[in-house]
Amino acid sequence: MLEVTACSLDQLDPATNVILASYNYKDIEGMAEVKDYPGGFVIVAGGFGRMHLFTSPNSSEIRQKMLESACTFVGIGIKVLKEPITEIEFASQRLGKFSGDEHVTSVSEFTVHKISPRHKDPARRTLCLTETCLLERDPQTYTVCTLRPLADIFALVRSRENPQLFVVEYISGETRTYMATDRDSLLASLLDGVRASGNRDVHVKMTMTPKGKRLGPLGCPLEEETESSHLKFLQFPPLKRSFSEVVERFNANIPYSGLLYSVTQDGLFAENKEKLITGALQSLVQKEGDQTSITLPELEGQFHALRRLVASKIGFSAFTAMPGFRESVGKKVVKALKRENDGVTHAAIDMVCALMHPMHDNYDLRQEQLNKSSLLSTNKFLESLLDMWIGLVSHGTGALVVSAMLDFLTFALCVPYSETTDGKHFDTLLEMVADRGRSLFRLFQHPSLAVVKGAGLVMRAVIEEGEVEVSARMQDLALAEGALPRHLLTALFTQGLDGRLLTHRQLSRHLVGLWVTGHPTTMGLLKRIMPSGLLSYLDSEESVPSSNLEQERLNTRDNLKMAQDHASKNRKGPQWVAIERQLRVVEKHVEVSEAGFIEPLCLSFHFK
Repeated sequence: MLEVTACSLDQLDPATNVILASYNYKDIEGMAEVKDYPGGFVIVAGGFGRMHLFTSPNSSEIRQKMLESACTFVGIGIKVLKEPITEIEFASQRLGKFSGDEHVTSVSEFTVHKISPRHKDPARRTLCLTETCLLERDPQTYTVCTLRPLADIFALVRSRENPQLFVVEYISGETRTYMATDRDSLLASLLDGVRASGNRDVHVKMTMTPKGKRLGPLGCPLEEETESSHLKFLQFPPLKRSFSEVVERFNANIPYSGLLYSVTQDGLFAENKEKLITGALQSLVQKEGDQTSITLPELEGQFHALRRLVASKIGFSAFTAMPGFRESVGKKVVKALKRENDGVTHAAIDMVCALMHPMHDNYDLRQEQLNKSSLLSTNKFLESLLDMWIGLVSHGTGALVVSAMLDFLTFALCVPYSETTDGKHFDTLLEMVADRGRSLFRLFQHPSLAVVKGAGLVMRAVIEEGEVEVSARMQDLALAEGALPRHLLTALFTQGLDGRLLTHRQLSRHLVGLWVTGHPTTMGLLKRIMPSGLLSYLDSEESVPSSNLEQERLNTRDNLKMAQDHASKNRKGPQWVAIERQLRVVEKHVEVSEAGFIEPLCLSFHFK
């Protein structure tokens, strides 16, 4: 049943009159009649041309009422297509610009139960993650029920009370609620996929976003004045407002990827952003409260606020520049680990990862090196992180934390990020990971592709950079744990154009090569399962045709080029060097003249 209201077209349950779906006039891109479908008409909405088909004997009257209401109450016009469409055109273009196969081909699939007003009981769905979209499919017919672009996801809410429940928040303000038996693995895959698509603002949290505390829609960036005000509130909370509420408001208004206005503008009365950001960081560690007794959402919110601040260039460098800040953050993370809550632990490690690898543009590799040296200098801190990580891996739980820890190890040990890791710290951490190497092989059976990829990158670093004995032990374990056949299958038979699948295939090929090289047992296994002609062909000295060469997908950062660009950018012209030299000479003359004037003046006062 359809109802035309002042602001939307509502779809109602005929039995209970409960609203099943609302199509706001402001979101409707157009309407069209379906000529070979009696009483049928299509509403195009969603921002990407998504079509919704309805049929009614009063379709003309419904459309006319919608046009009148939109004009009268909202003040907008709804576009009406002159030419009606056919049912075949609707079927082929139902998903708008995401109707192509490249947008609906799954990378990962999970079985979930969707909770919605449309169904009395939770409906079984197959939640599919593609390169650009999040799909819901009917498990019986495999037809697409709903489609949402990954760029539209705002946050992932992980319920504390129900270990299977999670909510996806969209920038439009809508939410979708699901239940899954392996929730954290699903969230880890979804988080990695959304970030890989270019959406850097997505994050996982315990509570829903308080929209009443945000000064604007979720999809609109806020103004500089709003950002500056919330930075000041962290230092000087308004009257009758607790510090936890100030942090909550800060997180609701500032994007997870960091501050939008973190650079001081030129001008006489320009606001000093560096002072604001460092002051906010100091307030977060000074007013944090008792870390063992504050509520879990409050503790998670503090880490999210820190993550937003250190994602800026000033906040990133403040980790080593501000006295005592490094020690305060380290103690805070250790206390958070003792709370033994996966949500808090994930927030803490995600913040640490933002200190390991800069999240802002035009960053300084030297500062990244300093931050890593500070974080990796304490063996006890690293041991506590690794012990917590191995405990979760052994129990097969905490996929989000496991994935975040793999990111931490990737930034420390894996190329190209390892080039900014101090050699001594690199060897120490690599030895710690190698001692726990058997647990890495458990992760190759993980349902989350993000975890499998992270484990593969760390394994590659252990074999390539570790001692000969360590490499030989990893080669033996690859056979004992069954990792070699799994990656051999991925290396040989992965097809498709999805960048994540191709990256996984390239990593698997590299790992198979590392496990096979110089290992007679593995070569004997390959001789028993592969045709002898193929193995002989692999020994060919012919070069690979250029058309068949793979694009490098694992090493995505050229540190040498970045360092050269940074040096050339900061290099000063000879005329500026000469001017600065003259200024220093003038400053010395001024200092000498002031000293000569002040000294006799002081003596005269002394004799008087």
